[in-house]
Amino acid sequence: MSITELRSPNDGFSVVDPLSENWEECDLVLEVVGSRYYDSATAPQRHKGEVVFLSREADNPYDKHAVKVSLGASTLGYINRLQAKTVASWLENRDISAKLVRVNGSTDRPRPYIFVRVRSKQGRRAA
Repeated sequence: MSITELRSPNDGFSVVDPLSENWEECDLVLEVVGSRYYDSATAPQRHKGEVVFLSREADNPYDKHAVKVSLGASTLGYINRLQAKTVASWLENRDISAKLVRVNGSTDRPRPYIFVRVRSKQGRRAA
């Protein structure tokens, strides 16, 4: 594999579902990206099961649809840019809750995953 530079799924390869803004309700698990760039004191391994907060970060210089994932006052990372536009739309038009459910990787390169529950806003059910 080193000669062909082929990468295995364990090398960070993943298939990313772009999601659909039209989904009224869904439950899904999403990987949080960029965690290694934030304060390691957050130590996501210690916070499994805790509620995380999703918020738009429209002034993000890398992605105008950026959705930040926070654990208390600390940034855990972001929603993948291929999914961020849809999640940003959901934040405006749906009720969303999320919690940290799994952390893969290592201490210096954590790969946190969050369980996200998306529901229609109260009183706005599709006909």
